[in-house]
Amino acid sequence: MQKRNQLNDYYKTVNIYKFSKEFSSRLYVPFLEAYIQAYGKNQYYEMVLKTLAHLSQAQLKAFVLRNVTWYEVDNSADLEIADTLFTPQDRMLAAYNSHYGGYWRFPKLADFCYLVNPYFPPTRMEEQMRSFSHPLLTQYPSGMQMQKQLASSMFGVNQDYLLIGNGAAELIDVLGRSVSGKMSLSVPAFNEYIRCFRDCEIRKIYSRDYGFTFNINALCAAAVESDVITLVNPDNPSGAFMPKDDVIRLLDVCKQHDTRCIFDESFIDFADPKLRYTLLTDDILEAYPNLIVIKSISKSYGVPGIRLGILACADRTLQKKMNDLISIWNVNSYAEYFMQIFNLYAKSYCSACDKIGEQRKLLYEALKEISYLEPYPSQANYIMCRVTRKYTSKEFATMLLRRNNLLIKDLSGKADCGEGEFIRIAVKDERENRMLIDAMKALDV
Repeated sequence: MQKRNQLNDYYKTVNIYKFSKEFSSRLYVPFLEAYIQAYGKNQYYEMVLKTLAHLSQAQLKAFVLRNVTWYEVDNSADLEIADTLFTPQDRMLAAYNSHYGGYWRFPKLADFCYLVNPYFPPTRMEEQMRSFSHPLLTQYPSGMQMQKQLASSMFGVNQDYLLIGNGAAELIDVLGRSVSGKMSLSVPAFNEYIRCFRDCEIRKIYSRDYGFTFNINALCAAAVESDVITLVNPDNPSGAFMPKDDVIRLLDVCKQHDTRCIFDESFIDFADPKLRYTLLTDDILEAYPNLIVIKSISKSYGVPGIRLGILACADRTLQKKMNDLISIWNVNSYAEYFMQIFNLYAKSYCSACDKIGEQRKLLYEALKEISYLEPYPSQANYIMCRVTRKYTSKEFATMLLRRNNLLIKDLSGKADCGEGEFIRIAVKDERENRMLIDAMKALDV
């Protein structure tokens, strides 16, 4: 039986065989007929070859294929993966992006596009979740009330102020169906803040006008004239950061003018320790009942596969409106158990975020040495760069994908981010970051 921790050491057959007439007639066909009689036709024919491989007279030989791309197609999902692997170069980047994740299906692909903490969860936490996998897999999760209690323990926030979502994306969608009016939004931003707010008139504040940084005066002026203002801090994709004093100033303006403030702090835990803060406290939520805080658990906690996010606000009327739009079992058992045991690993989480900060600084300095890139300062687990010459952002991203199986984010398709100029790179661990820099340097000729 294959051991889980040795799966990467096993080979997969391409299922291309060449049999001699003598081997087929003397060994393979007789053994195949006997196997069918014993076990029926609904079996893998490789089982016969496995039996024959133990016979010295069989003389079966395997040839290892190196540096050859292949994929086994058994169903339509396999065919879609194969289509991506063999797509023409000019459509390769779009083909990979169309999957929106699921890159574990491409084992050789190094994903610098999606934003996940590589230092968390620790191995011990993974082992604990794995040891409890049978009840998590075979039993229903708890309802929303239990999820709120667990999140309350995890974040130290009154459970009555919390909503738990199947990822932050679900909560953004529910919030988008619960508010209306004029909404100011610093752009470029996470696309869901535009797509999901269908009943809002979106008014854009272009961070590019301020060198892809936040301008507190522009934000406060927009808050005066809006029903809702939305801020992702650190910003995605630029990594720009607004300190706490400026955020409190914005909240005071919003409170004075009865403006809702949506504050997405999904990446804030990656900020340098001296800058790091959270609005997920009872004191702040109660002082600013017009404040709505959203936090994705996928990104900073390194568990996008379990789909988990939280929303907090002290406005009971809005809470009830959103709660009524969420199904009773919107969070799976693995996500529930993750929240249940998180506090055992809270110190490891802080350490993991600190490590990202260290790697971000190293990666930023290395990117400055690439002659055709201009990196922007960041407090998130990603760095935005302007491609200054030689390539468009799409050309550059395509070359890294084709030559090195490295997937980065081409921002040319992102609204309000410029055409063909910008890329976003996820901060990974030291080995992966070095691999990326080496590949970029090879193109710097």
